[in-house]
Amino acid sequence: MNDDKRSKSEVSDSIQNAISEVMNSVGSVRKEQEKLLEVGSYLHRVAPSITELQYNPNPPPEVSQILQSLSNNVNIAKNLVAKCVRVAQLDPDEYMRSIIQNLQKVIQAIGDDLSKIPASAFEDNKYASAAIGTIAQEMQNAQFHSRNSVTHSERQSLSGSVKMPLTRDPRLGDFFPRESNYSGPERVEPLYDSFFCPITKKIMIDPVTIDSGITYEKSAILELFEKQESASEPLTCPVTGMKMETKNLNTNVALKATIDEWAARTEVTRIRIAGNELMKGEMVHDAINELKSISQKRKKNIDQIHSIGITKILTKYLESMDATIRCGTLELLTTLIQDDAGKEIMGQTRAIQIAAKLISSSNSIQKSLALSFLEEATKKEYLGRVLGHTSGAILLLVTTKVNESADPEAAKKASQILKNMEKRPKNMKYMALNGYLDPLLTNLVEGNEEMQMEMVGYLSELAQKQDISFTVAQESRACEALIRLVRTKATTTGSGTTETEVPAASLDSNKQTVRKAAFDVLVSISSHKSNAMSLVNAGVAPVMIEELFLRTPGDGNPIPPKISASGILANLLESEPDIDPEKIQVNKNGHKLSSHYTMYNFAHMLKVSMPEQLNINVIRILLALSTKTKALNAIVTVARETEMIPTVTELLDASSEELSVAAVKLLSMLCAHIGHTIADRLCNTKGQQYNLVNKFSPGRITEKHAKWANFLAKLPHQNLTFNLHLLNQGAIPMVVARIDEILHGAIASRYAKGYLEGLVGILVRFTTTMYDPEIITAVMENNLMHVFNELLVRNTCPEEVQELACTGIMNLSSLSISLSKPLEEQRQPVKRKSFLNKVLSKNTQKEPVMEVILPCTVHGGVCTEKGTFCIIESGAVERLLGCLENENEKAVGAALGALSTLLEDKVDIEKGVQIIHERDGVQRVLRALREHREESIWYKAFWIIERCLLRGSEEVIKEISSNRALPGRLLTAFHSGDVNMRKVANNILHQLNRMPDYSRSFVSMEILICNAISQICFSGILFEIW
Repeated sequence: MNDDKRSKSEVSDSIQNAISEVMNSVGSVRKEQEKLLEVGSYLHRVAPSITELQYNPNPPPEVSQILQSLSNNVNIAKNLVAKCVRVAQLDPDEYMRSIIQNLQKVIQAIGDDLSKIPASAFEDNKYASAAIGTIAQEMQNAQFHSRNSVTHSERQSLSGSVKMPLTRDPRLGDFFPRESNYSGPERVEPLYDSFFCPITKKIMIDPVTIDSGITYEKSAILELFEKQESASEPLTCPVTGMKMETKNLNTNVALKATIDEWAARTEVTRIRIAGNELMKGEMVHDAINELKSISQKRKKNIDQIHSIGITKILTKYLESMDATIRCGTLELLTTLIQDDAGKEIMGQTRAIQIAAKLISSSNSIQKSLALSFLEEATKKEYLGRVLGHTSGAILLLVTTKVNESADPEAAKKASQILKNMEKRPKNMKYMALNGYLDPLLTNLVEGNEEMQMEMVGYLSELAQKQDISFTVAQESRACEALIRLVRTKATTTGSGTTETEVPAASLDSNKQTVRKAAFDVLVSISSHKSNAMSLVNAGVAPVMIEELFLRTPGDGNPIPPKISASGILANLLESEPDIDPEKIQVNKNGHKLSSHYTMYNFAHMLKVSMPEQLNINVIRILLALSTKTKALNAIVTVARETEMIPTVTELLDASSEELSVAAVKLLSMLCAHIGHTIADRLCNTKGQQYNLVNKFSPGRITEKHAKWANFLAKLPHQNLTFNLHLLNQGAIPMVVARIDEILHGAIASRYAKGYLEGLVGILVRFTTTMYDPEIITAVMENNLMHVFNELLVRNTCPEEVQELACTGIMNLSSLSISLSKPLEEQRQPVKRKSFLNKVLSKNTQKEPVMEVILPCTVHGGVCTEKGTFCIIESGAVERLLGCLENENEKAVGAALGALSTLLEDKVDIEKGVQIIHERDGVQRVLRALREHREESIWYKAFWIIERCLLRGSEEVIKEISSNRALPGRLLTAFHSGDVNMRKVANNILHQLNRMPDYSRSFVSMEILICNAISQICFSGILFEIW
């Protein structure tokens, strides 16, 4: 098998060598040149098929015989062409015609051989199979001289064999038309023997004459002389054998000029022939290779290619299905567009768009060639604009540039292309849209005034379309440039003033546009946490404060810039909590951002007549500053001393929901400091009370509903005047109705949780002023105890809502002892019956039964859920104990507070302890004490435990004293708690010390208690209660 492969390879090489020799010879024959060139063209087209067969590892068996026959016929053709070379010097026409006839027979015989090659010999290469079939048919029908047919036996009688050196350079004859009757204008001028070097047998490029008078190729004769010298042989002319005294080389100027002129004329003809092939779509690959070779020889050849339209024709081959043709076309076009004429032609085609798509090719060679082509093309600004408008082109270039590690060479080319495209400013906008902002930012900082104006305009557009903030703010110089563009002021000094703004009206419209664009960009980038400190460090805060406080209506129209400036400040303070307003100086007088001066100015800006967005931004600034202690104190002081509260109260009814929500947020923030002032203002504002309650009307829950409800819940609970106003407006039934809708799923919203929390908080506020007859009556009529109790049942209620419900139950339950009525036995009145009725009903009438109403075991009187708010009658005890399992410490503390109402001094404590114990309440309290560390929980739990120890049964005492964790908690509370905590902890410790040890599985409780008391005494803290 290996011998067969080797034999096939040798035969294929022999055929290739013979074809190469024929190609070298046909161009030097002047007579019958057209026919000989056609012979060369046929053989050249055969060569690729031979190569394809050579590299097939498993060819059909008959291929070897076909190759041998092809070898014989090609060698015959080679010998016949060699004869033509010799006969052409003697000029015997008859003999030449005879040779041409024989060549015709050989070509036909080769065609027969090719037609016998099966399609399977080319494996899956359908293109090669189709190509060999086409050329076989053409060669079988070849007619050079005589049209008489040649029999198959005559073709088989020809044989011969010669070997020549292999050269694979394309030849001019490859591109001549193959029709026998071709009479086109393209004719190659004849070659003269004097053109050929006697040593290389090739046309000379640099002909030089030696002392013997013979002309050689300079490099060839020098190489020969060096060999002779190295072999210590005399310098000898290889043609005459004459010995040379010197190595003098004289350039044969005349011959060189003649060869150059001949080559130039021949190259023009070759260009035309190649162009014809491209137009016909035949031999495209060879035509492109020929044009690549010719275009690199002289500039005039490129001009010729442009002039006859080949450059434009080539662009269609960029979309060829053959990757080799695409790559060849890209390489050729890269050479052809190095002049302006080529670039201008490219602008008239789709070459730029097609090449841009090839950047994404997985073929690294094709991708590299496409980038090289675009790199050359974009040197022309016009073509850079075309590429910038090509969909996806800049994204591909940016991606290639970024992925430098994957392909450094491609990244370098992509970077240069992008650099070339920067000549057109709008391209920098497109680059920024695709994530590459460096050129735009560089020109924003370093460009001239006109360029800066254009760049900031682009940035403004981009800021509205996508998030470019991070990249912009990373470049500190860009931040400084933007600030300079918005700070169009001149500082002058005069009496009574420190700085004066240049009137905005004096600025031309272009600068005003640029200024607005710069504001827009700063608004966008200031809303990101990562950018805030960069902008603050660049000095944006003082500029924005000056814009807000110093510009007046006399400066033209200052409102839009004020809106932008306030938005920038609000964004900075909201996005970066670590900004310290005390360190930001806002003017030359040394005022800080947190100073009273700043807060007074902000308060002065809040007006109903001002644009809504400006009011919103100012409120956002105040809310953000309120997180800092010093700034908050200044805001509260200003709110007391100015008309800020009345103004903000008016904004509650603004048409803009965003503004009214912002206003209520500000008032909510101030509630903890001046809540009574706000409540009084709301009560005294005509119609305001109605509007507040009216917000609870049925419908979709919005943020405004949630904020309003929470605002009303946050106002001081014990402000009776405000509570009565709410009551008189029907707040309680309306709130209860909204709560019922939410609990039963009638309305749903992402704000429902906050809304429900606010509604419950409003109900809780009424439970703090139950001393008022109107309020207590309304609470009873609407059965708020039941409402709170239902909120504890709902597992879906937020922990905050359960906390409020427990607080409400605690407030109501504390009134149960005073509302509980003494027990009175009541009999139902018995009607007197007539005698007849007595007789008729004697056997059926039952004796009247006295109705007995059982008293409440804890409160001692008649209790109901609605009338006395009794947590026993309402069934709230079990639900309150269930809240002790809650993770929310505030909810646990509120539940403990509500349970404590069963153990107060005025009630039957023993019964209260019993009720809690029967529901496993003591263990739940101890568990809550173990799981939470909040002081308020510990204090309430200790208070309940103390009561249980004092008035509880032996079983309760045993349960408490058996708890191992309790002494440790008591000791901790004694050391770290306040006075009340220490007192109750001390009481429990002494109670436990007097109790017997009920623990059988742990160390004696007495020992633990003694150790605890010892530590207390050791700390030197004693109470008089001992």
